[in-house]
Amino acid sequence: MKRKICPWSVLLSCLVALTFTGSAFGALHYEAESSVATDGQPPLATRIEAWVDGERSRIDIVESSNPLLPAGSYLVTQDGGQTVLRVDPKAETYAVFDVDGLLKVAGTMLGGLQGMLRLQISDPVVEKLVDEESEDLFGLATRHVQYRTTYELQIKALGMKRRQQVERLQDLWMTSDIEDPAMTVWLRSRSQATGNEDLDRLIAAELDKVEGLTLKSTETSTSTDKKGRQSVTRSTLEVTSFERGAELGDDRVRVPAEYREVEPITTPGQQEGGGNPFKGVFGRGR
Repeated sequence: MKRKICPWSVLLSCLVALTFTGSAFGALHYEAESSVATDGQPPLATRIEAWVDGERSRIDIVESSNPLLPAGSYLVTQDGGQTVLRVDPKAETYAVFDVDGLLKVAGTMLGGLQGMLRLQISDPVVEKLVDEESEDLFGLATRHVQYRTTYELQIKALGMKRRQQVERLQDLWMTSDIEDPAMTVWLRSRSQATGNEDLDRLIAAELDKVEGLTLKSTETSTSTDKKGRQSVTRSTLEVTSFERGAELGDDRVRVPAEYREVEPITTPGQQEGGGNPFKGVFGRGR
């Protein structure tokens, strides 16, 4: 006698399986490259390989010239990026890590020099210039947006004063086809810090209006002094490969029990051999 199978029992079994095994299609796997470069200074470049499954993620730092995130280290989260740990297998240590700090090095350094250095920003304007559908990237529906931010920056330090006109142009190619929360650890839209909290919040508020994850971005910041001399900083982020169906075991997002916790590094100045913080502010650093 053939046994009848209740479709509801099949559905319930599938739901239970999904609850305990994660995504039905496996983890997401992608690779990405990013860089920040200012004229006359060595660039900070990073290449990563990442696995994401829902709120869990592991990001391996494959190559890096950024002192905050050396090659061989990796980032893990189990709560969608609310807490990110940087793990150093060589030193067998780990620390809480602020991913935004990667693109806020200059702002963090300037903000930490209060009393010695004063920044004054006036006439800030943030404009959305482009918002359009774009060619799909990796089979994902993609949207292109462009922002321009302009302001006047006055810097006072050590009895010297300098005034600059700043224009920042940012292009973002974004998708809403991915809903895994931990993807935002590396691919959330971000902008270089200005050193002024009010303006940084204004820029962040505009970027937050754009839904989705960043698959590619370029940003050019041009500072022009009263003599017409310019300093240009360029930053890029690009996902170079993307696929579904990967595996991400629980052991890959856990910190080994024998590793010890250390204080997080928040600025390059905390690194051994940190350089002159005023380099490039008033001409060539000494």
